[in-house]
Amino acid sequence: MQFHFPIRPSSLLAVALLTGGLAAQTAPCAISVNGDFETGDFSGWQQFPSSAGSISLVSPGLNSSFAANIDNQVAPSASIIKNANLGIGTVMPGETITITFQAKGATANGGVVFVEVFSEIAGGGVSSSVILGGAPLGLNADPNVWTPFRFTTPAGPNVSGGITLQIGAITGAVNGSVSNVTVDDVVVSVDRAAAAWSNYGAGWPGTGGVPTLQLDANPVLGTTVNALIGNVSGGTAIGGIFFGASQAAIATPFGGTLLLNQLVTDTIPMLPSAGGSYPLPIPSDSALCGAVIYAQAIHSDAGASAGVAFTPGLSITLGN
Repeated sequence: MQFHFPIRPSSLLAVALLTGGLAAQTAPCAISVNGDFETGDFSGWQQFPSSAGSISLVSPGLNSSFAANIDNQVAPSASIIKNANLGIGTVMPGETITITFQAKGATANGGVVFVEVFSEIAGGGVSSSVILGGAPLGLNADPNVWTPFRFTTPAGPNVSGGITLQIGAITGAVNGSVSNVTVDDVVVSVDRAAAAWSNYGAGWPGTGGVPTLQLDANPVLGTTVNALIGNVSGGTAIGGIFFGASQAAIATPFGGTLLLNQLVTDTIPMLPSAGGSYPLPIPSDSALCGAVIYAQAIHSDAGASAGVAFTPGLSITLGN
């Protein structure tokens, strides 16, 4: 039976906050706020109504309790909601932004719906503005039918103020111009690495071979995973675990190779013969999405060439 060590805050979290390393772009990391409106309000959204009551929550949503409705019947005008200044410090200039959402509604007499993305500059101004699809949103002719939308666009050259998604119901200068749209499941994401882990490099054997170091689940933001540390000594051992922001190959006097540039070290005073699990709490912070952290463990072992057995390295990619 494995022993579960107490949570130590100075481990994965410390390295995650110190490293800015990003993995290959393979999967989206969401930066949008309250895109499903399931808070029951417009938390995370700014509202610019054309008239009182023109922006509201409606129920039910697509597959949920709520959706956002913009009903603009004031001509000519714009009624707008914004998910503003998303991903400050996370989004990088030029990287791909993916926007997905569901929408339904109706327009008439010059009314249109525009969805736009702005790359904001801290202190004011934008470095780019894009109308998604380059034209008004193409809603289904049946106002009760939801249509899924997906767009990608590059972030601008300056995103120090983050990314803003704007959804606008715009009416024309024609009597009876109407623009009504309901949106749900809004997701703005940057293409980063999916949560994953893998071993790399070679460990150093002890009595029963090379000890293992693995995770019990993928390191998803906002969860706690456990590093499973093997013990090949045949009895209780003294152990240690190292975390770093980059791989290395550092020779040691114990025969094994240190496979990372260590930033954080933690001692395991008693590693049971069956091995142990070391909790790794991962913050729910989109700024860490795609960060790669490296780990390695050792333990005392009389059967090792110099009394210490080494695990292989462990690569940990934080993500969704």
